[in-house]
Amino acid sequence: MGFSFPALWWGGPGTDLRAPTFSIIALLQARQLSPQMASLLWSLLARRASLLVVGGHLRGVGKTTTTSALTAFFPADTELVFTQGPREDFAFLQRTAPERTYIMVNEFSDHTPQYLWGEKAARVFDLTKLGYAFAGTIHAESIEEVLSELGSPPVRLSPSSIAESLQLVVMQAAFQTPEGATRRVTSLYWLQPAERGPDGLGIKSLAAWDAQQDQWHLFSSPETWADLARWAKVEPAELQEEVDQRRRCLERLMASPAPDFAKVREALLDCVPQGALL
Repeated sequence: MGFSFPALWWGGPGTDLRAPTFSIIALLQARQLSPQMASLLWSLLARRASLLVVGGHLRGVGKTTTTSALTAFFPADTELVFTQGPREDFAFLQRTAPERTYIMVNEFSDHTPQYLWGEKAARVFDLTKLGYAFAGTIHAESIEEVLSELGSPPVRLSPSSIAESLQLVVMQAAFQTPEGATRRVTSLYWLQPAERGPDGLGIKSLAAWDAQQDQWHLFSSPETWADLARWAKVEPAELQEEVDQRRRCLERLMASPAPDFAKVREALLDCVPQGALL
């Protein structure tokens, strides 16, 4: 019911497998993001949106933890494949079904031999044309820096190719408070092809964190709901109702001590009607 992640995913040596330490419910209870944001992410990831979780240039922001927790929102029949850094040979293409596979990239960078960069990073984006989806992390301080890093050598992705391959960008920050280390999702973006966007790329802000109030402001634009629903192949009102149902499910789960990742994923499956998207 849950997923196991190799040691390489967590930045360590060896071949041991283990489940994520924190579930999405634990992150919600820690107020790392809001139930409204999580329910929207759930609806989009259940339809196999590709995802980047972005932190600044310091370690310990929690990018990998958040990415791992969000895999609980993937469709029930999902298979995960984990890239192997510069050693990646894409042999998984011979044994996986694209429509059921998420490619997991622990980090898009050349910072260590375990991470993926250059032409092999660009190939992950290109594989979405075959039906694969991907989830990974990257270091950047802004959405503009993300696009600049992916567009510069040696990756060289054009804005239009990014728009066709990547849908969700989650920005995250970590900081110290009197209570200790605190993490917050600071921004949530939706990327899509746009004729009027710069070089064919359109960016919509779905949520922004107000640091003074420690609250999130979510979009309310009918145009944005229409864009998301068009991608999801449903009517806007249907998508809004679905997101609200998922929010209520998450809030029910938040009322009890956070179960482990596998139990959360099982509970999420129970939240949706038989035969519906997870």
